[in-house]
This record gives sequence, C-alpha cells and structure tokens, in this order.
Amino acid sequence: MYDYFGKIATEIKNKHLWLFDMDGTIYEEETLFDGTLDLLRTIKEQGGRYVFITNNSSKSVTDYVKKVNRLGISAGEDNFFTSAQATILWLKKNKPGARVYCQGTRSLVTELKAAGIDVTEEVVQVDVVLVGFDMELTTQKIRNTCEILSKQDVIYIATNPDWACPVSFGFIPDCGSICQMIKNATGKWPFFIGKPEPTMVDIVREKYGYDTNSTVVVGDRLYTDIATGLNAGVAAICVLSGEATVEEIETGEVKPTFTFDSVRNIYEILATSVNRDKELKVTLSARSKKITDDVRRCEEVISSGNEQYAKVFCESLCHEYEISRIEGTPIEQLREIKSQLMWAIRML
Repeated sequence: MYDYFGKIATEIKNKHLWLFDMDGTIYEEETLFDGTLDLLRTIKEQGGRYVFITNNSSKSVTDYVKKVNRLGISAGEDNFFTSAQATILWLKKNKPGARVYCQGTRSLVTELKAAGIDVTEEVVQVDVVLVGFDMELTTQKIRNTCEILSKQDVIYIATNPDWACPVSFGFIPDCGSICQMIKNATGKWPFFIGKPEPTMVDIVREKYGYDTNSTVVVGDRLYTDIATGLNAGVAAICVLSGEATVEEIETGEVKPTFTFDSVRNIYEILATSVNRDKELKVTLSARSKKITDDVRRCEEVISSGNEQYAKVFCESLCHEYEISRIEGTPIEQLREIKSQLMWAIRML
C-alpha cells in the first residue's frame, strides 16, 4: 500500500470525508476516469462521504449534478461546493447589498441572481467586479470589464486562480489566465476566492462535522487543490491524471501528502481494506458460532450432572480456549467456563 513515490499510504483508509476536485481528477470533459465509480462506491460502503469542491465556476450546482448523474455518479446538491458558492458567501459577508459586475457564464450570473446578489453584465456604476472561468467569453465582455476597472474605483475579485482547464486535447485558459490578460491591459489584479484558500474545505468540513484528521482533499493541481488541503490542515492527495507532473512535485514547494497515478490506485487501497474487513467479519462470525455451540454443550453437560463427562469436556475447552486452571468440581468448573465463553461472545 504505497503511493507513487513509495510512501506508505495506509493512512488514507482512516479518512471519512473525501473532498474531490473534478476536472482532471475524476473526469475530463465527458469522459469519466477509470476507477472513479468504484472509489466513490467504496467510500459510501465504508460509511464515508464524498463532496466535490471545484474552482470551475462556469456551471451552477444544478448543472454539475446533472452532469455527474449523466456520467453515472450518484450525487445531489449536497455533494457539491463550488467557487461560485464560496464567492456568494464572500459577497454576502464582506459586501452585502453591493452591485456586482460579473464577467462569467450565463450559469454563474443566474446563480448569483438566485442567491440575491445585485448583478449586472453592463458597463454601469458598480461596487465589485467579479471574473469567473468563462467558456462563453467574448471580446465585448473583456472590453466591459477593462472599462470598469479603468474608470471606476471598485473591489476586484475572481472565483479562482487556475491557469489552465484540462480538456480532451490538452488545456484551455482558465480564470487565472483570463485575469492575466485583463491585467496586461489594466494593470489590475484580483483577490481570488476559491482554492487555494482553505475556505471551501473548512466550510464543508464544519457543515458535516468532520475533523481535520478524518478529511482528505484529492486533486490534480498543486497550486490550488493540494495547496488548499495543506492550508486547511488536512491530507492532500495529488493524482497525475490532470495538470500536475512528477517533475513539478519533485522540484516544487507544494508537496502532496500522497501521490498516485489516478483515482484507480486510491480505490485499490481502500478495496483491500474492505476485503480484509469482510474476511475478518467472516472469521469472527464462524468463531462466534463455534463458541455458541460450546456454550450449549456446557448447558447440556451441567444439566446431566455427569461429573466424569464434565471433567473431560472441561479439559478439552481449557486446552482449546487457553483457559487457566479453575478450582472446584468438574460441574463447577464447567459453569465458570460457560460464563467466560458467554463473555467472549459479547466481545465479538
């Protein structure tokens, strides 16, 4: 049970709250990675919980639920926490009632409006400029954002600092790259809300009542996914199915707790644990039946009052169960042995 670099990884069997990144971690666009369904099923079978924490603000929670359900993943809205949701919480806490200009997808704008945020996509007087990962980006949107940032003294925030989003042929510019483009034109740089800030991890962990020791973050990016886990004081697993490379892990400052090729490797470790637990339960079940049978035989011999048979049976049970010498008549000894065996059944 070792990770990519040969580090013992049995610790992950003790994790109960699993916080997964999505793009590059469990799927790539419409392709689900091998091992994803097996891993999620195993986490549920072990009594754990999985939540998807994503920096991708281009889709609403409702959209994400539909997508993962379509891919075969069992999940509802409680299984998600996005950078868009984190941004809404930030706005309500830090700028309640503010008028917000949003450069983002229609889905992001709709989610903001549904949460009661006063949002606009036009060049008007605003308090906050918000930029999100936008797969519907147009030059007009960029022009509007640059005009407001150039003419107005506003708070400038963005949903996430990711540079690139993995797609089927490689990568496309993510929110961080879009913000870099805007900086090149305006000189302005935003405050980022999502990962690597620990906020998303902390909110989900506290919502479901898990401590840091039982929580783990799984992702493919060192500077967001892994950093957010480490910043939140929880274990962080990097999978090499997305953006991060072995060289970056070896030479970079952000060091994952564990590294695996993909989620398939994580599943294999947890599955080994499940199989051993099942084997142990079978063994204990068989052991319990044997002891129960011996208790019943004890009752039969005690009822018969046959001291000679009781003596032979006592010697047999003391040898099998490694019971120390007991004082008294064979029947009295058998009563004590019966009492010890009944206690052993309760312990199983």
